[in-house]
Amino acid sequence: SVGRRFDSCRQLHSNRVTGLSSQSTSQSLGQSLADSPAHFQAVIESLPLLVYLKDADGCWQLLNPYGEQLFALGGVDWRGKTDGQLAALHPLMASYLRAEVESDERTWELGSRLDLCQQVMDAQGRNRFFEIDKIPVFDEQGHRRAIVVVGTDMTTKRQTELELQSLSRYNRSLIEASLDALATI
Repeated sequence: SVGRRFDSCRQLHSNRVTGLSSQSTSQSLGQSLADSPAHFQAVIESLPLLVYLKDADGCWQLLNPYGEQLFALGGVDWRGKTDGQLAALHPLMASYLRAEVESDERTWELGSRLDLCQQVMDAQGRNRFFEIDKIPVFDEQGHRRAIVVVGTDMTTKRQTELELQSLSRYNRSLIEASLDALATI
C-alpha cells in the first residue's frame, strides 16, 4: 500500500551522503542562498529530489518541479492546500497524503528530523520507493513554523536489491539440489 515503509530503509539511508564536508563551506553556501532568493529558488528547482514545504497548519507552500511531475500537480492550484484537500483532488496520492498527516505530527512531536521510507504512487500509477526526510522548523519561541520535506527516489536501488535476493535464493537452491544429487551417488 502507498505510504508503507519498506524494510531496507536503514541500509539505504546509511549509503546516502547527508552533508557538506566542511562547516565553512556549509556556512558560506547558506549565506549565499539567504542573500539571494533567486539562487535559493534555482537550487530547489534543479534538485533531482522531491522537495516541498508545508506551513505550521499543514498547507503546502513550496513544491519543486520534480514533485509537481511526480504527483501530477503541474497546472493544479496546490499552494495553500492541506494534504486532505490534495487527496480529494488526486486519488492516486490519497494514501500517501493520509500517511503524511500522521508523519507530520510525529515530526512535530519529535522536534527534530524524522527519516521515513515510503511507497509513493506516481502520476502513471507506478509504485516508487522514497527515502523521506522531514525537518520541522520552529520560531525563536518554539512555535511551529514549517516542515521541510526532502525525498530521494530509491526505486531502482530497491528493485536491484530484490533481484539480488531472488538470485541468491535461486543459487542457494541449485547448490542444495546439487549437493543432494551428489549425496545419492
